[in-house]
Amino acid sequence: MKKLIVHILFLSIAFFFSRCNSSNSAKSLAYEQAVQQSDAVSSEVEMNVASVEATSSPSTTLPVDKKIIRTGSISFESNDLNKSKSHIQQIVKQKNAYIESEDANAGSSYSSISLTIRIPSTGFDGFIADLENGEDKVTSKSIQANDVTAQYVDVESRLKSKRIYLERYRKLVATAKTTKDLLEIEEQIRSLQEEIDSYESTFRVLNNQIAYSTLTIAISNQQDRITAGPSFWVNLKDAFSDSWDILAGLFFGLIRVWPILLLIVIFIIAFGKWRRKRIVLRKNRNL
Repeated sequence: MKKLIVHILFLSIAFFFSRCNSSNSAKSLAYEQAVQQSDAVSSEVEMNVASVEATSSPSTTLPVDKKIIRTGSISFESNDLNKSKSHIQQIVKQKNAYIESEDANAGSSYSSISLTIRIPSTGFDGFIADLENGEDKVTSKSIQANDVTAQYVDVESRLKSKRIYLERYRKLVATAKTTKDLLEIEEQIRSLQEEIDSYESTFRVLNNQIAYSTLTIAISNQQDRITAGPSFWVNLKDAFSDSWDILAGLFFGLIRVWPILLLIVIFIIAFGKWRRKRIVLRKNRNL
């Protein structure tokens, strides 16, 4: 009996230790699985964060189109201004350009035409080449290219940012609880709208200058430049014209000072009468 009790006690102790070992093994296994799952979740989170950062961060390898404003001036000497102008108008039509302004000067010894032309930037070089292939002689030429890429990108980004802020403030109007809050929000909206209008105006000007290059063309009459001098009849005409101008000047000058002249005439007449009276008195005294 005593041996049986000892045997049962021994089995109980063995069973207790086996349960503890199995429990510890289960806990260890569960812990290892939790650690593995945690590591897997962490890896997945890290991958998602990296993916988001990759998609949200701006790419530095993407090419940026250059924004170039091209301007130029070119001068010609021509034997026939009308013919030269007609030739330019034909090129303007062919290149889908347009004449922005035109000035003409004509005199007795010199005549010229000045044209300001807006040309699609893609056809700017071809336009100049067609001009140089004409009959007129090129006397001067100047071409400039101004890179405004940084300014263009800056204005574009500022404009987008202001529009986003404006949209947010417009949504805040419905959440205003007091009149003061509403007035402050409307003031911000007004200020943002003014800034947006200014940026939009600058943006339109930049786009126009980039899309259309500007060329100034000056044409002078070559025959007028080599003329020896005015003829005899021209000199005679100029002399008569100068004489007439002098006479007209004297006439109008006398009209301006006629009160003074009238006083002088009255004084002379009065002095003459007084002198004649003195002479008559002297003669009567002598008699």
